[in-house]
Amino acid sequence: MFSTESALLNSEHSPIHVTRNRFKILVSGDEKSGKSSFIRRLSENAFSENEQVSKNLLNVVTRAIGGEIVRAELEEVDIQEFLTDDNSIRDWLDVRALILLYNSTSLKSFKVLKEEMPLIQRKLPPNSSITLVGTNADRKTERIVSWKISEEFAEEQGFSLFEISSRTGINCESVLEEVLDSIIEREFAEEETRDITEQPVYQSTVEPGRENDNERRFNLFCWVPKIPYFST
Repeated sequence: MFSTESALLNSEHSPIHVTRNRFKILVSGDEKSGKSSFIRRLSENAFSENEQVSKNLLNVVTRAIGGEIVRAELEEVDIQEFLTDDNSIRDWLDVRALILLYNSTSLKSFKVLKEEMPLIQRKLPPNSSITLVGTNADRKTERIVSWKISEEFAEEQGFSLFEISSRTGINCESVLEEVLDSIIEREFAEEETRDITEQPVYQSTVEPGRENDNERRFNLFCWVPKIPYFST
């Protein structure tokens, strides 16, 4: 269900805990793939047939994920920004996910993503995810890119795949929910990895004459092995 930040925060009976979780998510695709319409559907729950094309639309949406408030910074990016060799144009080190849109009624928009995927992936941080999304799912009679073709490519690349309609709202929220779930899951895994690697490793203690024993004793209070005391 579409929820605004104020509605979530003002609910007296909500068990949701307010956090500072905020993630940058890029929304990109070929011309007329529906980037602006998708972002506006998520941020305003609205659609306009006469919508003017905007450049680099940026909206922040708030959702409840796993009992926490999560803010997603949705930034529209032209696909050409991924295809340039100039690395100084953008700094995307803080990007956590990329939603790639293609128009299911245009083979060209799908082919661009498929052919340029190596360049696109090269511009993203290694811990970010990619989700493939076909737009105009409600225009079934005009479909050119079949689900089978998209599914084969998504499976080959290891991407999640959705078909949506910003006009009707079909599956738009499902895309955002899965992307945020994936981000939070990776965040949790990274925190666990950091906790494990930060734990001290203690030296095992081996008594003289018992070097070949299977049993080892660990000295948890000192970093160096115990040295037996011999009286003279």
